[in-house]
Amino acid sequence: MKIFIIPSWYPSEAHPSTGIFFREQAVQLAELRPEWKIGLSLWGSHEPKLWIQMKSPFSALIKLNSRIPVKKHQQMLTSNCIEFFTPAFTWNRNIKSGNLDGILEAQEYNLRLFIQYYGKPDIIHAQVSFPAGYLAMKLSQRHGIPYVVTEHMSPFPMPSLRSAMKKYLLPALKQANLVLAVSNGLQDQLQSHGVKSELINNFIDQKTFCFQPKAEGTYTFLAIGRLESQKGYELLLNSAKELVIKNVYFRLRIGGSGSLERSLKNQCKRLGLNDHVMWPGELSREEVKVELTGCHCLVSTSYHENQPVAMLEALAVGRPVLTTAWEGSEELILDEAIGKVIPNRDSKSFGEAMMEMIKKYDDPKVIASLFEKHFGTQKAVDDLEEKFRKVLTK
Repeated sequence: MKIFIIPSWYPSEAHPSTGIFFREQAVQLAELRPEWKIGLSLWGSHEPKLWIQMKSPFSALIKLNSRIPVKKHQQMLTSNCIEFFTPAFTWNRNIKSGNLDGILEAQEYNLRLFIQYYGKPDIIHAQVSFPAGYLAMKLSQRHGIPYVVTEHMSPFPMPSLRSAMKKYLLPALKQANLVLAVSNGLQDQLQSHGVKSELINNFIDQKTFCFQPKAEGTYTFLAIGRLESQKGYELLLNSAKELVIKNVYFRLRIGGSGSLERSLKNQCKRLGLNDHVMWPGELSREEVKVELTGCHCLVSTSYHENQPVAMLEALAVGRPVLTTAWEGSEELILDEAIGKVIPNRDSKSFGEAMMEMIKKYDDPKVIASLFEKHFGTQKAVDDLEEKFRKVLTK
C-alpha cells in the first residue's frame, strides 16, 4: 500500500516537539509495514523563517519578494518512508486564506515527487482536518485519490478555527472517504456537526517508550505540555500547595514552554513552591523518555484532550496517570491500576489525589501490560490497515 501523509503541523528546528508524534507514527507505520511506501508531505508549518508578519507590511513585502529562505529537500526516514519538503510562506488566514493556494501547490509538488519514487498513492492520509484535511480534499479532487482524515483537534473546533468551520473544516471532513477520531468524546463533537467517524487509537514508538522499573528516590510528579491555558497548570500549582501545607515531601517537574511561563513561575514563587517545582523547559524526545523513567506519576490538569500521546507513553513505561476529567478521559484511564480521573476541578480534590498516589503502590509491570493490551502499537496499526483497506474496497 502507498500512503501520502499530510500532517497539519510538524517539527522544525525552532519547534522540535510540535507535531513530533505525526513523524513518529509515520516511522512506526513504515517499520511495522515494510512492504508499504510512506511519504510525508511538508511545507514548513512551524518554520519561523516562512512566517509572514502582516502587521509589518514593508518587512513582509521584502520577504515575499526575496529568495525563499528554506530549500526544498527530501529525507529518508526509513527505507520505505520519505519526507518531502517544499517550503511555502504562511500568514494570517484573514488575508488571502493565509496562502493556502501556495501551500496547496507545495503539496502538488510533493505529490509529484512521491509518484516519481513510489507511483500513485493509494490513499492520502490527512492528520487533522485543517489545513491537512482541506489540502487532501483538493488533491483528491484533482487526482482521484481517496483520502482519510484523522481528527485530533482538541477541542473541536479549536477556538482559533471556529471562523474556518464552514469554508474549510466541514467540507474537508464531509467529503472524506473516511474520518477517524482518536476518542469517543471527539466522535461526539464531530457528530454534533454532522460528521460521521470511526474510532482509532493513537500509537507510539514502543522501542523508545517501553517498560522501566519503578523510579527510586523522592516521589516525583511529572507534567508535560505547552504552558498555555488549556493545560490548567494554575490548578496543578495550587494543588501542589495542598501537599506543602500537609508537610508532604515531593517533587513536581513541569516540562514545556509557552506564553504563560512567566506568570506560572510567578505563581509558583508566590505559593512558596520553588523548593518543590522544577521547570526543565521544552523537552526533546530523549528527554521525555528520561523524565518519564525518573518520575513516579504523570499528572494532567487539562481542560480538554484527545488521547494525549504523553499519557500513552507514560503508561507504556509503566507510570500511572492522574488527570482531571475531560471528554474521553475515562476511555484512557479504564482501569484503576493505571491511574485515576478526578472529576472536580478544585485544588483540594486534586491535591488529595496527589497525596493518595504517593501512598499507593503502583506496579509498573501491570501498568505496561494493560497499556499493551488496550493501546499497543501493533494492534493500532492493524486497525488502521483494516480501515484503509475498507476505503480501497468501496
